[in-house]
Amino acid sequence: MLLSKPGVSQTSTELNGALGLIQKVGNFHTVSPNIAEQAGLWLLNMNSLQPYTIRVVGQSEVDFLFDFVEPSDGFHTSYAQLNSRPVANNKVTLLVSMVGGDSVKPTEVSLVEASSSNSFNGIIEEVTSGKYLVTFNSIPAGKFTVRVAGQISSTRSSDNNFQRQSPTQFQTSSVNITTEPVGTIEPGKQVTLPFTVTTKSSGGSFSISVSNDRNFDTRFNTAITLESGGSANATVTLTVPENTASGTDVTVTIEAEAPDGSDFNYAVLRIAIVAPVKDVIPPVCEAVTLNANCSGNCSLSSWYLTANVTDGSGIQSVRALKGTGILSITSELNTTGVNVTMVVYDSSCCFQDLELVAVDTVGNVATCFKSAASRILTYSAEFCLFLPVCLWLNIGVSIYRFMPL
Repeated sequence: MLLSKPGVSQTSTELNGALGLIQKVGNFHTVSPNIAEQAGLWLLNMNSLQPYTIRVVGQSEVDFLFDFVEPSDGFHTSYAQLNSRPVANNKVTLLVSMVGGDSVKPTEVSLVEASSSNSFNGIIEEVTSGKYLVTFNSIPAGKFTVRVAGQISSTRSSDNNFQRQSPTQFQTSSVNITTEPVGTIEPGKQVTLPFTVTTKSSGGSFSISVSNDRNFDTRFNTAITLESGGSANATVTLTVPENTASGTDVTVTIEAEAPDGSDFNYAVLRIAIVAPVKDVIPPVCEAVTLNANCSGNCSLSSWYLTANVTDGSGIQSVRALKGTGILSITSELNTTGVNVTMVVYDSSCCFQDLELVAVDTVGNVATCFKSAASRILTYSAEFCLFLPVCLWLNIGVSIYRFMPL
């Protein structure tokens, strides 16, 4: 039987009643409300001798997103996403993000047991607008869902209360895998990844499996023996092929399964692959010829420049940062075997300034300035290092060179 907030009811025998349309396909019943005012508390009474499940689908701007997080090492307090199943009988922290505007405030965040509907309430701490850290001193031992209850706006009216529950069930594990932080790996190198497996349940021989998303070669023991409530250490040896591109990464997943197969857990490592930077010298710009005849009407005359750009690692790109002329680029080996990038720039005399930016294959940058009104080529440079977090670090070092034609 359905009962709406105003007190209107409808039984399952009324297929088209006062509250909605009921459709039956086998033992699957769908109720579609047909009343205009659907907000408020609805009561659903079930009388069945067989197990059943209920799923409610609604539409609202109010919702929540969440991640299991754990404290992250560093100079400042921060949290990183938990890349494993939560451990049973342990503290757990959620980072909850509310959806629906600043007026949506959670007043209760709970972990609800799937088997009994018992709930574990967390301690809510607002970290920024719309984001909350929720700490639970204990969590359900089996499957559970996340439920958020709260209020919209600052009023205490029951009409402005809301409740949302995650559609996905989660399950704790008595097995835990901890890993150590890993920096970066060089192409062609081998690295050892230590980890520890802990159980809060019975011991025995735990199965170990390791995979990675790049099919790199891994070596590890496929089993590890633990005593009841104990722990043991193990390692994974990962080999990175020499032809692996610098700046990519590899995701390694380590999984441990209980002896009877009833429980498991995993840990995920994301490791950046970075080749060592041995070349910190920026490209060299050298003007070869400058032909400028810019007297009289500028729109009827032009100037052009030819220049060579060289670098020990090779030139990746040359572009005009300032200038409206035509830029042509060709590359060839000179008599000494050095790869030379030849630049030809042709422009109207109405635009007499040129700024070229040359980047070599390891990220070193050179900026070359030239003006048709000057016989001097000014050259400056700065170099960039590619970091594991895929950011460019500009190191402010400027070198000025003057190269007469």
